[in-house]
Amino acid sequence: MKTSAQLGRYLKMGEGIERKGINFYSNAYKRVIDPNSKGLLKFLIAEEKGHLAYFLYLEKKHKAGAKLAKLKKLKNPVFRKDVYKRIKGKKAANINIFETALDIEVKSIRLYMKLSRKVKERQLKRFLVMLAGREKNHYRLIRQHKDAIYNFLYWQGLRQGRIET
Repeated sequence: MKTSAQLGRYLKMGEGIERKGINFYSNAYKRVIDPNSKGLLKFLIAEEKGHLAYFLYLEKKHKAGAKLAKLKKLKNPVFRKDVYKRIKGKKAANINIFETALDIEVKSIRLYMKLSRKVKERQLKRFLVMLAGREKNHYRLIRQHKDAIYNFLYWQGLRQGRIET
């Protein structure tokens, strides 16, 4: 029974991370104006929605086999309020948004790998390892995009302007 409740907590934690990822990338999408940034953020939103859908599927399957214990709201180790503050208002800038996104992806990779080592159910273990791999790909894409923005600004001798609409 202990492992059943633990599995339920991990599923809830994953759902929370993915929901907050969708929220973060959606807010960032509203703040950027260049098409490349919008395209990348749109892709990331769709990826996070797919991850969430699979977590929900696993939770439904898990609930059918064993009733989940009532769970307290879990403290999310990936998303914190200060993350959102970095993309709000006049401080919002493409590089800051993508620096924050890189930080989030690294923490997600670490968390999913840590959880994959703890869970016993093979399907969830495989999903967490696969998810960590996808998050690594997100990291690479975001890093390349951030570097391209930085290089453009550097070679143009421009200061990064505000991106509010």
